[in-house]
Amino acid sequence: ESVDHYFMRRIFQSPISTPVESFHIETNAICLRFIIMGRRLMYYHTILQKTDEELVKCVFLTQQK
Repeated sequence: ESVDHYFMRRIFQSPISTPVESFHIETNAICLRFIIMGRRLMYYHTILQKTDEELVKCVFLTQQK
């Protein structure tokens, strides 16, 4: 993320004191970590919706124990 922030500062030619949030608001960009968190939550939800006989759910339940 720090590389992305540096890149945005260079593109917009803004000083260091400019808040990072303003770049995300202006460009309508989302941090990569939030995208990854969302996809992990969706995958977790998918696993929980499967039946108990499916292999993925069995492995998950075993890891949970």
